[in-house]
Amino acid sequence: MICPNCKKTISKEDKFCGYCGYKLELEDAGFLKWTRPKESEFLIKPSTADFEKEEAPLNYAGFWIRFGAWFIDLAISTILFLLFFFFILEGRVFWEEGLDRLVDFGILIIYHTFFLSIYSSTPGKMLYGLEVIDVNTEKKVKFGKALGRSLSYIISSIVLSLGFLWVAIDKEKHQGWHDKIAKTLVIKKTKNPLVLPIILSIIAVVFLIWLVFSEEPGYSYLDRDWLPKYGTKQFLISDIKDEVLRRNLSSVVFVNCYDEYFDWWTEGSGVFINSEGYFLTNYHVIEGTDYCDVGIPIDLSRPPDREYYAGPVAYNEILDIALLKIAGAYTTQMPQQFPSVYGIGISDALSINENITLVGYPVFGGYTLTLTDGIVSGRVGDDLIKVSAKIDAGNSGGALFNQRGELVGIATFGVYGEFEGLGYVVGIDSIIEWLETLYE
Repeated sequence: MICPNCKKTISKEDKFCGYCGYKLELEDAGFLKWTRPKESEFLIKPSTADFEKEEAPLNYAGFWIRFGAWFIDLAISTILFLLFFFFILEGRVFWEEGLDRLVDFGILIIYHTFFLSIYSSTPGKMLYGLEVIDVNTEKKVKFGKALGRSLSYIISSIVLSLGFLWVAIDKEKHQGWHDKIAKTLVIKKTKNPLVLPIILSIIAVVFLIWLVFSEEPGYSYLDRDWLPKYGTKQFLISDIKDEVLRRNLSSVVFVNCYDEYFDWWTEGSGVFINSEGYFLTNYHVIEGTDYCDVGIPIDLSRPPDREYYAGPVAYNEILDIALLKIAGAYTTQMPQQFPSVYGIGISDALSINENITLVGYPVFGGYTLTLTDGIVSGRVGDDLIKVSAKIDAGNSGGALFNQRGELVGIATFGVYGEFEGLGYVVGIDSIIEWLETLYE
């Protein structure tokens, strides 16, 4: 007979095939049933490579774990926005309405696109062991898909951020609208301990809440709808009978400086120290510029018209003081002399608790000449005087007068938040000492 396994001719009396080792058993029906020999009788064992392992199903990341990762990423991108504003733009841009949000959202898009295209995850997601993958390939996302997913946040954020909440509504794969648009999935790859991510998420939430509620109330420079309409009634400086007060108020000017491309500007105050058009202001008001508009007050109820332009003569970064001179006029003739302060006092003679008056153009004062009374609160070194008079934005470069109406300092900066109300003034003695070195 023929062996059905190796097709060799064997004898009917054989119990094993002499060629392949198969064992046969004789059945009552009169035919042979071939059976595979025991493992020990096998000449060749089967390979385990022939058996494929069953892949584990994807572990889709749920709403709360993604919510925590999102807050960490939001905190990081917000810090990047603040660094960009203060160190790149040096805080000198007056944002138009909504422009700051647009820049903030742009940084958020760049942040997510950068990390997703390189790591297929963001720092927040990495802490939670999450990864963003392509629905079709189940592999890491590439740049185009990462950018498309990040831009889709715009759609997910509309209608009360319903697109983000869809992660919780979609019970099967927990896809948000941005995931569905970009055809991505967020999966949990590793089982990281959740203690650190949860703590960082809480810190991120607290930081963002603090950032929102710690903002100083204010308004846009470009939106003056809250200001009253100007009528015919005037409050002229020339009507003030007190000669000392009249001269001092006339000498404090509004200063508006630009960069060479007129891309940004700063606003502050200044004070004439002589009738030739020389005036003092802060260095940080004119920093990076060589061109400033100057307005001399006439009507106390209105911001002064910026009829003159000036250029810097010298500056001292350490004292934060700059000396400028009127260079010309726009629509009026140059006067024979400019209004200067009544007199210059001695700042070192100021005593603690002595009454002082700060004069300038604070932003929250409607850009009109504003007097703020206070006392001398103390000193810091030889140059700085602490005063209780509040120094707001726009008051920088304003004049500090003593009780006799003498100029004793130039306002430089104020302290806000918990210590709001404390102002710092550069003493006139230090300024005069510096000015004298210019003429040596």
